[in-house]
Amino acid sequence: MPTPENLELFGHGHALYERMSIFQHRLEDAGVRDPAELLPVVLGATLLATNLDDNERFWWDVFSGLLSIALTQAGYPEPLRTTFLRLYQQVLPLLGPRPFATGEPQHFSPFGYDSTPIEISHSYDGSRSTIRFACDHYSPPGDTFAQTATEATLKKIAQKFGLINADFELFDAVAEKMWINPANRDGITEKYFPRDPRQPCPAHLCSAFDLLQDGSFTIKAYATTLVKSLEVGKTKNEIAGELIRWLDQSVYRSTPMLPAYATIEDYSQSCPTHLQQHVWQFGWDCVAPQDSRLKVYVYKEKTRLGTLRDMWTQGGRLTGPEIDKGLEVINELWLAVCLAPQDMHEDDELTNRHGMSQPVIMALEIRPGAPHPVPKLYFQPARFGHTDLDIARNLAHWFERRGWPLARTWVADTMQLLIHMDLSHSCSAHTFVSLSIKADCQVAATMYLNPTVFAAIFHTT
Repeated sequence: MPTPENLELFGHGHALYERMSIFQHRLEDAGVRDPAELLPVVLGATLLATNLDDNERFWWDVFSGLLSIALTQAGYPEPLRTTFLRLYQQVLPLLGPRPFATGEPQHFSPFGYDSTPIEISHSYDGSRSTIRFACDHYSPPGDTFAQTATEATLKKIAQKFGLINADFELFDAVAEKMWINPANRDGITEKYFPRDPRQPCPAHLCSAFDLLQDGSFTIKAYATTLVKSLEVGKTKNEIAGELIRWLDQSVYRSTPMLPAYATIEDYSQSCPTHLQQHVWQFGWDCVAPQDSRLKVYVYKEKTRLGTLRDMWTQGGRLTGPEIDKGLEVINELWLAVCLAPQDMHEDDELTNRHGMSQPVIMALEIRPGAPHPVPKLYFQPARFGHTDLDIARNLAHWFERRGWPLARTWVADTMQLLIHMDLSHSCSAHTFVSLSIKADCQVAATMYLNPTVFAAIFHTT
């Protein structure tokens, strides 16, 4: 069994052990295992990566141990943990520079509330867990919006790991329509800079990796509509409509996406201006186009229970038992995750912890030739001012009501995974809890966690 002294050269491993020791009483109260038992997991992760530059070493030290712990908690055996940690190593260059010596980030990322450009998530459907990690892509001066690095890195990963099912036809088609002309970068940043002086270059691309229990993984890519909108002077919804029609013309000729997207477009156009639904991002699987899902991410400006329900049905355009089941579960999560007052009316606005309006976010999944999209709703619990420990406990109670075994371990696992944070006071870890309804009305949820690299005590040397 390694000791702390053995770990002093391995940044995160040593820091994690120290934080575990400080918060040992919290772990014991939550029924978490002896922290020393995690040392082989963390040390094994730390030792895997070699030949890293200073920036890559920082991102490896602060996240590889967390990823290894999450995989262990979800029951992934050691060989798979090693494979997926080596996958994470391949994306390190996309994360950009390490923070300044003061601990402040060198660039702003919208991924986490504290500018952390990486997140981890745990999907669960009552019987099976899937771990996923996602990262924002740093845009250096020589690579407009990380377009060159994104394409090269994702394609290199597919080749390096021999992903038989990987395919970039859809990626290339989206890139042809959505990639930004490097000559327009300065004009875009000038338009965007007044919106947020910390982020003169708006985020445009990100990626994610579903880590499957059979040892394979799925590459996922995302592109925003905002940057293209700033470049060409069109609305985000106009950019979205043009992309769908371009994909049908270039890729999905016999199995078009437009019939399903028309549901989204029709609902968006029917909304009053002050209640407009906007398309802000597209996501897709890097597999053969006929096997891929295209996710259309939309938002409305204010969080109301009535808005959540209306968006779930796209104004009554989506119907069926799965939609009805979703409406039922939305009511549960409105109380369990948003912790909304029980006497709130459907049209009452739930403001965030700063007393400001908080957008509602959802994704509408389109498959080739499908007549209608499938909704997935994203609750944002950390936005509403409750502590991460409160949120974890409420999630566990909700899991218990659903009869999910995850209820027995969620609070302890979350405390163990984010031991560098004081969850009884923080309100930044639970960025999203998503709801989707599978076939036969099976409820599935994904919990997205921000490791808060900058807000937490994570100073590696």
